Amino acid sequence: MGDVAEPEPEREAAPADEGPPQEFHFATLFDGEDTPVALRQLPRVWRAGLALVLAASRARVITTSVLMAAAAGAAVARVALYAAVVHRLVGTQGSQPSLRSFVAPVLGLAGLHLVEQAAAAYQTVTSEILGREVSVEASRRIMDAATAVDLLAFESPAFHDQLQRADAQARFRPMQVVTALQHVTRGVATGVGIVIGIAVVSPILIPLVLLVYAPIGVALILRTGEEHRFVRGMTRQEREQAYVSSLVTSRESAKEERAFGLGPELRRRYETVTAAIMDELRRTKRRQARTMLVGNVASLGLVAVVLGSTGALYQAGRLPLAAGVASLVALQQLGGFISLAAFGAAQLHEAGIFLQDYTRFIELADGAARAVPPPTVTGFSSIATDGLSFTYPGSTTPALADVTIEIPAGQVVALVGENGSGKTTLAKILAGLYGPTGGRLLVDGAEAAPGSVAVLFQDFVRYGFTAADNIAFGDPSRLDEEAAVKEAGARSGAAAVIERLPAGYETRLTRVFEEGVDLSVGQWQRVAIARALFRDAELVILDEPTAALDPRAEAELFDAMSSMMAGRTVVLISHRFSTVRTADQIVVLERGRVLEHGTHRDLLAAGGTYAELFNLQASAYRDDDPEPEPDPDPRSEAVNTPPGAGVATQAGPAVPAASHPSTRAT
Repeated sequence: MGDVAEPEPEREAAPADEGPPQEFHFATLFDGEDTPVALRQLPRVWRAGLALVLAASRARVITTSVLMAAAAGAAVARVALYAAVVHRLVGTQGSQPSLRSFVAPVLGLAGLHLVEQAAAAYQTVTSEILGREVSVEASRRIMDAATAVDLLAFESPAFHDQLQRADAQARFRPMQVVTALQHVTRGVATGVGIVIGIAVVSPILIPLVLLVYAPIGVALILRTGEEHRFVRGMTRQEREQAYVSSLVTSRESAKEERAFGLGPELRRRYETVTAAIMDELRRTKRRQARTMLVGNVASLGLVAVVLGSTGALYQAGRLPLAAGVASLVALQQLGGFISLAAFGAAQLHEAGIFLQDYTRFIELADGAARAVPPPTVTGFSSIATDGLSFTYPGSTTPALADVTIEIPAGQVVALVGENGSGKTTLAKILAGLYGPTGGRLLVDGAEAAPGSVAVLFQDFVRYGFTAADNIAFGDPSRLDEEAAVKEAGARSGAAAVIERLPAGYETRLTRVFEEGVDLSVGQWQRVAIARALFRDAELVILDEPTAALDPRAEAELFDAMSSMMAGRTVVLISHRFSTVRTADQIVVLERGRVLEHGTHRDLLAAGGTYAELFNLQASAYRDDDPEPEPDPDPRSEAVNTPPGAGVATQAGPAVPAASHPSTRAT
């Protein structure tokens, strides 16, 4: 029995007939197969994108729209003035136009060009700022959504796929919707003005010009579909690529990577997954290139038809020279704006397809947030499980099966078992972090969850903030209670370390940022224990709370914690039997089932799995290995102590009398 983290059971594909989760489980919402966005859904997706952009900065959206409208108006007027210049050149038969007649339209053209360029420049700057604001707003919403979903969702690979796609697309797709709408509006509005002018001169050219850019628009839409299929198909590979890269570059894994010489192997795995991504990318881009080539060739053919038709009309005398030249100039301008509108429409379609990933994630998370969670109870008298079972998403093997236990308030209950037996999973359900997939969690006889819980897991988080923050995060509503922070630090033994830091409790606990420091594993564990103590909770879950401490430090810590635990219900997970032997009751788990339970003395007398594990661990601390006799007094400090062995006959320190369950310590 080593002090190692307990791995969760192996996950396999879930059977189709597995019963539905309770209503406050939402992980399965993210496990369904994603379906492509339908055309009828695009308006809803666009509205969601626009709402996000407007929430980021309504004023900047209006500013960019006004600037684009000014640029569009200048473009229409510029075409009209250009036509006036052409008319002066060719419209007067047998006379030479005066230079003065060109001054006004040329100056007008220059002024309009200046307006266009200024509007475009300011619009670019404003759009860049708005784009950053949209990205920040999208990140806020994704963080809120990720916080709202049930904890079990984080056990689902499909959830992580959707989270990555949502995060990637939300950063710029909503802004793409706004920009695309502006392009479409500018292109259509300007184009309509030009069409009206052309229609007066030669209406027969209008349908031909509109046909010129139809193939390009179709090609852009097909290209977008190829891009979306690539992005969705490569989500898992890109997550793996990012994960391998983080192993090589992160501070946490750097020590082991160098100690074992893992660099070349990790690089090989990175190259393997990258090669798969790049192969698919090249195939996708080749298909897109073929699609665009076909569209451009078709469009070029139609341009030739338009030019030929214009020449034929002139030859037939149906189109005067001045009108023909002006029409060709206008047609060229119209083509540019039709291209702009077609590009905007294609971008709008693309944004809608990709933005679906964001809107779907937010909608699922909103559904999770709106769902009714189980009621919580404070001031409870007992917590119990009734035939409780639990299966992780994507697994056919239950992590827990038919678990029935009762924990009276104020008791210390120890969960014991080999790795993978379900101890941590059961602790998470008792804390209300997971809901059972079968059976019931009962608080005072009703289906509910405890309302006041403090949890310390073995894989606790090391926040890269100040030492005070790391403790106060146990109860964010009390971040400014400096005295309570220091009290929790003192009781956990962390104060002796923190007070020697350069800035004491205001020292940042990370070397990633300047002026920060790092702590040893044992010192970090004391800080994490202080965080749990700071949360003045009725139910305390301790998962291997002293795994990184030496025997003396462990004994001192439990002694100091005794008063803090008084009157609280404690669920303790530990591989050290010297820690669990004084618990009010011990629950032995094996493969997710309760194998036996009782006091330390009862379980030793029964001679079952607990006795076997206890003796196996205790034998490592004896000179010889006699069979232990049943503990005559589970409250005694000298249980099963061979002559001359003192209190260290068990694996680790014997729990001091001050930390006995009668005083509510663990």
